[in-house]
Amino acid sequence: MDLTGYLDVRNLLNFKNVIQVFATNGSIRNDVEREENLQADLEDLAFEGRNNGRRADDGSILLNFPHEHCSVWISRAFLSAPANCIYLIRAEQRYGDGDGIYTLAEQAAAINALYDVARGEHQHLGPGRRARLGLEISF
Repeated sequence: MDLTGYLDVRNLLNFKNVIQVFATNGSIRNDVEREENLQADLEDLAFEGRNNGRRADDGSILLNFPHEHCSVWISRAFLSAPANCIYLIRAEQRYGDGDGIYTLAEQAAAINALYDVARGEHQHLGPGRRARLGLEISF
């Protein structure tokens, strides 16, 4: 009978494991791209809010109406888009206070959350410290 134990430790000192960087700045963060993405998406939301007569002077989108009114919502391309309306209501509820007024701060929080999923630092980093402990018994 043989008994074998092993320990496999990777990145023992838990250094930041950078696997890729942005080509434009050589970093794992690109605040310029993040800001450009934010501004473009805010402009899209503003345009859609104006198309539907639901944009306030402060940039908020007023979504405090019954969901049935989403049936007449139109997109930036002037196409029927009731799903956009529902998505905006749900985003305001998730990233805001649920009062039906999708403020600029709430819009920015939602847009930046999506950016972080697609282009955040975690996309540029490998795993941190990992250890495996094993035991093998053979007859």
